[in-house]
Amino acid sequence: MSETADASNRRPGRAARILRASALPLVAGVLVLTGAVLAATGTTESFGWFSYAPLQEGTQATGVGPGSLLVLTGRMQLGYLLIGTGLVAAAFWGGFRLGRRPGSARSTRRQDPAPQD
Repeated sequence: MSETADASNRRPGRAARILRASALPLVAGVLVLTGAVLAATGTTESFGWFSYAPLQEGTQATGVGPGSLLVLTGRMQLGYLLIGTGLVAAAFWGGFRLGRRPGSARSTRRQDPAPQD
């Protein structure tokens, strides 16, 4: 046989298997962290409209609350999208690894006893 045929039949090394097995959780973690940074550093947009507030006693409540409106910037929207994508990827990887555990199918299947005459 030639050298190229031998190289194609070889199993990947341990380092390559570890890298391939941990690539998806690493990417998911990077997505979640990047999204968190983008969402946390984004500033809210100002609308630019004005309204007359009648004179009243007390102070006006401004900020985030039941009566206020929060507008997300494109940067914050991208951050939340990356967080969601990273969490979905991590959940997929966790379910895949849980389903591929050795013996998981054998431990749930019951063996029927042999029929006795």
